Amino acid sequence: MPAIPRLVDALVKNGEPTDYAFPSPDFGTFFAQIVAREPDKTACVLLDVDAGTRRELSYAELHGRARRLAALLRARGLTDGERFCIGMGNRLETLEGYLAAQLGRLVAVPFDLEKDPIDRKLYKLKDSGAKALIVADDYKEEGRFEEEMAELTAALPHNAPVLSVTPEPLAEHYEEALRMQDIPNELPSAREHDPILVIYTSGTTGHPKGAVQTLKNVYANAAGIARWQQMTPDDRFFMVLPIHHINSSV
Repeated sequence: MPAIPRLVDALVKNGEPTDYAFPSPDFGTFFAQIVAREPDKTACVLLDVDAGTRRELSYAELHGRARRLAALLRARGLTDGERFCIGMGNRLETLEGYLAAQLGRLVAVPFDLEKDPIDRKLYKLKDSGAKALIVADDYKEEGRFEEEMAELTAALPHNAPVLSVTPEPLAEHYEEALRMQDIPNELPSAREHDPILVIYTSGTTGHPKGAVQTLKNVYANAAGIARWQQMTPDDRFFMVLPIHHINSSV
């Protein structure tokens, strides 16, 4: 893959330049500091109202799972700046995928599981140069997962890892793969100007365009939202948007 050029280091908010700087040398250091302060504090909660289930992860648990996924993807051949696609509904594993990209200096590329037709998914997979796929059978239409998985898997490079959060014979089971993966002492994590996310535009004219987001892009936005909403470490943020949207990704 050709080297990704450094993006212009200029951020503007309401017409005024901002001097936001990511508060750590890299994301791994940043996340580890949070975990060291409050390892047992709740980081995220998933409520499935239909199933009547609730699942929580502490900061230490989320950090460990995301690091394990980052290590797994790199062990399967992904290197700095390479992309992997995520296709599932609102799950904690989607968040783990985003954080794994940041903790492993990789790039996450989500697609809309339900609304993207198969040709749109294939386009995003190929256009992004994705070298792995993480999915779940969250389709409302029975049988669609099996049909689309065959096409998506065929479009990936030979022997590319395909992980399914929901146990399926069509892919390696996500939980099993995580459980078997060792975490190295050091992982190369994203720095301020490294890309971490590609969000595809709606594509109202022609094909959608992949908008590359760097660590600085995403966290400058997040910091601005936190200040605007006057959020404190004791507040909770209720997320109802699909997680693959840029708003909810931030």
